[in-house]
Amino acid sequence: MCSSDLWALDNLALVEQLANGSAATAGGARLYAPQTAWLTHAYGTGGFARFSAANGENPEFGATVFFDLPYGYNGSGATLSFEDPNGTVVRTVTLPRGAHSYVWDLRYPNATEVRGFRPPAAAGGLDDSVEGPTVVPGTYNVVLRYADQSARQTFAVALDPRLHATQEDLNARLALALRVHGALDVLDRTIDGALAFRDRSHGATLAALDAE
Repeated sequence: MCSSDLWALDNLALVEQLANGSAATAGGARLYAPQTAWLTHAYGTGGFARFSAANGENPEFGATVFFDLPYGYNGSGATLSFEDPNGTVVRTVTLPRGAHSYVWDLRYPNATEVRGFRPPAAAGGLDDSVEGPTVVPGTYNVVLRYADQSARQTFAVALDPRLHATQEDLNARLALALRVHGALDVLDRTIDGALAFRDRSHGATLAALDAE
């Protein structure tokens, strides 16, 4: 009985950069350009296939950024920022000690989450998602800042070729999603403030009753 195996080598962009030494540097840190990130649902494993040990793993959804930080990095002061095609910062994250990669989920930052909120059953019991909108296709920058220096790399975010939405339609959808997301963030922060005021008032009332 014979069998055959199929091996797929992913992320050749990183291998090539390691070979030719084309990493950008900042204060002893090195930043590698991500390979193209695809806006698609064809990531991960579906159905019962995930329970089979013989199945491999697809790449994570998003843009995977590889970097090297100096050995003495203590987990404070190194950040990754992602800029859209207009140079506007979409997302900034602080890099923990010992990290060598980060997967950006191609989303804007989450909105504020209301503390202790549970969707009522009458509303369908669905989660109150605070996820930021997904970016549109284009050329993006990732910037590593460390030791008062910065390194920059460019990468592409591309649409699944099986989808046929126009760039104008995607831009319009993003603009609407950002307006809704911004309104949700303002609402949630207002609710959080009201809940905090209620808790303070309740605490002050109990303290006054105890003092009597």
